[in-house]
Amino acid sequence: MISGNDAIKLPSTLWTYFIRSLDYLIAYTYNISLINNDQVWINIPNNERVWMHIDELKDSIFSKQKDIIGLDFNLQNPIISNGKYWSAKIEDAIDLFNDINTSVEGRNIYVFDKKLSLLICYLYESNGILIWGKNKNLILKK
Repeated sequence: MISGNDAIKLPSTLWTYFIRSLDYLIAYTYNISLINNDQVWINIPNNERVWMHIDELKDSIFSKQKDIIGLDFNLQNPIISNGKYWSAKIEDAIDLFNDINTSVEGRNIYVFDKKLSLLICYLYESNGILIWGKNKNLILKK
């Protein structure tokens, strides 16, 4: 279970700032126009997307990372915590969404490092974890 003591809540006004920053970064990287919605990952070309299973994420060095910013679409505030915290949050979201005994609506979770060099998206629509950014190969290492 995830402890609330492991995370720092940021002001909710930063939510839009983080989403727009990701929008601008992806648009700049691929020289495309902005989409201006919360589905920032849609503009990442298919050949640049890497999909990962939750066990691979938990076993990677991501779990040892610090200062990871996360946007859990069930919450109103961005949260700064470590990779272990966010791996557990993503796993909880996957388990809850896959549990046939609940009628919980799925949610997306975006996490990224403070330099925006890594973006990890849990996308409930595809029940997958998308990894993108110049540091994605570091996360794939154990």
